[in-house]
Amino acid sequence: EAESFSAHLTYVSRRGVKMLNGLTANGGAQVKLEGPGSWPYDAGTAATAVVPALSSGRTPSVFTFALALDKWRAKLRSPHSPLIAGCNSVPGQSVDAFQPGGTIRNNHLTWETQAVAISPGAVPVAYGWMQGEADVAQTADWYLPRAISAIDAALADIETATGHRPRVLIWQTGGYRDSAGKPYGPPLAQLDLVAHYDA
Repeated sequence: EAESFSAHLTYVSRRGVKMLNGLTANGGAQVKLEGPGSWPYDAGTAATAVVPALSSGRTPSVFTFALALDKWRAKLRSPHSPLIAGCNSVPGQSVDAFQPGGTIRNNHLTWETQAVAISPGAVPVAYGWMQGEADVAQTADWYLPRAISAIDAALADIETATGHRPRVLIWQTGGYRDSAGKPYGPPLAQLDLVAHYDA
């Protein structure tokens, strides 16, 4: 029964949630759903296909969200179209690492460009933001404008690549409470981010 249940979940997961295949980083290493991390995509890298989503280790939140959205659309009997999920984050990075010129931002734009090249006409559904653990020692006033700047830059990249500006999805970065005297600025700024983007 456990094997049957597991196989069923795998089928559901892979039916509607896809990823780009063929992208490489770190001297030719294949990039899966979670992205290349702190490595840049290899120069001249090109997506070769859209295939069922597969993580090589840690499962990024984008997969959880994409799976839930796919099942929700099926429940509403919406016309089915596969979701191409991508993740270009580096765990533990400050919000400042998401600004123009950095690896995260460059990888994000590369992924967007490749998604459009391999799947012309694809329309972005959502841009997910789950960041802040590295900045819990900062105040909300310090964090909020930096997060807005980083999200705006990502949305501009998406709009440049696709002609569309997607909705923003904010994940809670942590259930922190003030037990160590830190300001915990990112969690305190999350509702302001939601309001700012009607997210």
